[in-house]
Amino acid sequence: DQLAEHEQIAAQENEKTAIHLIQLMNEQITAYVAATAGLDTQALRANPRINPFNATLDTVREHDILKLKLYNSSGVTIFSSVPDDIGGTSRNPEIPKKAMASGTQHRLEFRDTFRTPAGDVRDRNILATYVPLTHAEKRIGVLEIYADITPSFDRIYAKTVNIALIIFGAFAALYATLFLSAFRADRAIAEWQKTVAGNNRKLAESEARLWATINSALDAVISIDAESRLIGFNPAAEAMFGWSRAEVIGRTMTELLIPERHR
Repeated sequence: DQLAEHEQIAAQENEKTAIHLIQLMNEQITAYVAATAGLDTQALRANPRINPFNATLDTVREHDILKLKLYNSSGVTIFSSVPDDIGGTSRNPEIPKKAMASGTQHRLEFRDTFRTPAGDVRDRNILATYVPLTHAEKRIGVLEIYADITPSFDRIYAKTVNIALIIFGAFAALYATLFLSAFRADRAIAEWQKTVAGNNRKLAESEARLWATINSALDAVISIDAESRLIGFNPAAEAMFGWSRAEVIGRTMTELLIPERHR
């Protein structure tokens, strides 16, 4: 979003600069376009009007502009602040044509190498703006302005990387916290299970000792549950009542003593 917003702002600044140049040099531009009509590449580069025209541009050119180009209605470069470009066409010839037909156009691209009047620059984000030239209500050419917006993009990229690192660090810390909490919970559960297993083992051992004592007792011992059903019947009870343990477990004393009610 920040990159798109900055691109839009830079495009607006480019367009304002181009319009400013056109307004200041309207007559010179119109005369220059007319004077270059029908000239070939060699004649364009040797055109005596190019030096004063270039000098006039230098007096109004914005400092952050890398290069200026002027196309005629056919898309041929009739002026460039880099003379070797004169006589050629745009890298993207469809854009000047579209500007001629529809109005101002913009194009952002990354260039490994870009030629400027001061020499080549490398690895730059270049915003090109194409503004149509009008004379007598007729479009006669296109002015192209190249602006370097690499520094702003670099700041945005650096900020984005920092934000990404912060987010990554936050998620890493959160993951570490969750992992530590889960590890502690697993250990607590394991300890609890170990404690429960130990208590169950002790309970079973205690119950076994209890029944060993009950079974060896000389007195009859009978155990019942909450529903009055027998759950314990020791050998002394078997000898006293004449019933085996297998016969009485799960039955009530009433069933045993008054069996006819339950036939």
